[in-house]
Amino acid sequence: AQGARVFSLTRSAFAGQQRTGAALWSGDTGSTWDVMRHQVAASINYQMSGMPYWSEDIGGFFRPKDQYTSTAYHELLVRWFQFGVFTPIFRVHGAASATELWNYGEETMRTINASALTLRYRLLPYIYAGFARVELDGYTMQRGLAMDFSADEGVRSIADQFMFGDALLVAPILEPAADRCGAAPCAAQRDVYLPEGTAWLHFHTGECLPAGAARPTFGAAEAPILARAGSLVVLGPALQSTGEQGADPLEVRVYRGADATFTLWEDDGGSRAYQVGRAAKVRFEWSESRQELVVDA
Repeated sequence: AQGARVFSLTRSAFAGQQRTGAALWSGDTGSTWDVMRHQVAASINYQMSGMPYWSEDIGGFFRPKDQYTSTAYHELLVRWFQFGVFTPIFRVHGAASATELWNYGEETMRTINASALTLRYRLLPYIYAGFARVELDGYTMQRGLAMDFSADEGVRSIADQFMFGDALLVAPILEPAADRCGAAPCAAQRDVYLPEGTAWLHFHTGECLPAGAARPTFGAAEAPILARAGSLVVLGPALQSTGEQGADPLEVRVYRGADATFTLWEDDGGSRAYQVGRAAKVRFEWSESRQELVVDA
């Protein structure tokens, strides 16, 4: 439509692609844990190359013949969705597949809905504000740890963790759980390195973890993320579509430990009117010394 924002998706990129703003995806991948591990590293490399719009085929393009009944594949699919939540473009695709979630059974569908789809929709205020920074400031939402913690030598060779915005550290689960709890996989642990200069909090339990080596546990229905102490995350309600009306109420999560700011960005979501000032910004400011949150519209 006239005046609408342009969206272009391409499977190839070359030097200079950054200036076009096109979204990229990583092509026709397989469906193994090792492939997903490489997808995590590839996604970080794209962001560090200045390409902020990246996507992959969640679950792999080429899938096993028993994809609808294989509990081993379902575990991979769940963890891949939980990684995909924190990539710039969130999409699923598969060759000769009916990728609607109900095809994978009730339990798998519920787990993905709770730990990935609902979470992505709830994070939209945080994500949308981040992509306003992409447009205005040349930012990237997905960030190699060295982009935000350049003084910490411990992050420089990490290819399986990344920041998503200023507040969230993502540590995808990249291997199957050792045991099963009935039909579902049990909780999984993984080794992580938490950058220096701040403490970190388990997103789901609130457990505080110091910087350095750690081994947090994430349930099958828990996306593997940690929040940075001294940050703000603004969440919206659970939605079924971005077209739903009523993006309120908002939940503001304060991860205490240091002063923090966050600027919410709102516009009509479809046109380019924001380029001529038709947008609203709401600034949230947390004072650690006063234990006070100020909202300035």
